[in-house]
Amino acid sequence: MNLVEEFFKKENIYNEDYFEYVRNRVHYLPSNVSLDWFGCFPILDENNILIDFHIFVPTIKTEENKLVNIHEFYHGYELYNELGKVYIEDIEERERRAKSFERKYKHY
Repeated sequence: MNLVEEFFKKENIYNEDYFEYVRNRVHYLPSNVSLDWFGCFPILDENNILIDFHIFVPTIKTEENKLVNIHEFYHGYELYNELGKVYIEDIEERERRAKSFERKYKHY
C-alpha cells in the first residue's frame, strides 16, 4: 500500500485512519486476472446504510496495476467517508471522480 499512501499524501487527502481501516479489507489478487475481479464493494444493511466495504486490487507489477490500485483505493476513500450514511449509488459520478484522481497520478 505504500505507493498508494504516498500518492494520497502528495494529493493532500491522506487519512491515516482510513488506511488503518482498510488494511483488513483489501484483498490482493494476482495481477494477471481479468479487470472484472477488481473493485470496491460496499456492504449495506437492510436500510441501505453503508456499514462496510471491501477492496479487491491486483498486486502491483505494472503501471496499469498501479492505476487500478489508485482508482479502487480512491473509491474506498469515498466510501470510508460515507460509513454510517444512506448509500447512494451514482456509478457515473463515482467513476468520474476516481478516473480524475487516476489522471492526477499519470501526471507525476
